[in-house]
Amino acid sequence: MTNQLETEYQIYLSHLDEFVSKHLNEFVPIKGDEIINFYKSYKDSLQDGYRRFGHAPFFVKLIAKEEEVHFFHHGLA
Repeated sequence: MTNQLETEYQIYLSHLDEFVSKHLNEFVPIKGDEIINFYKSYKDSLQDGYRRFGHAPFFVKLIAKEEEVHFFHHGLA
C-alpha cells in the first residue's frame, strides 16, 4: 500500500533542484502531478489549495536546501 501523497512527494523531489534555485523558502502545493503555484506564506498556499480542492488531500511543502530533522524521544518502560 502506498502513502496517500507519495505521488506528490515524488514530484516535489524530482523538481527540487529547480525549486531551490528559483523558489527557495517559498511554499509549493502539489495535487497529483500538478504543481499549483509558489507562495511566500504557508497560509496562502493552504488557502489556495482549499479553494481549488476543497477537503481533498493535497501536498504543501516549504522549499529548502536541506530538510529539517526533528528528533522525538519516547521513553519505553
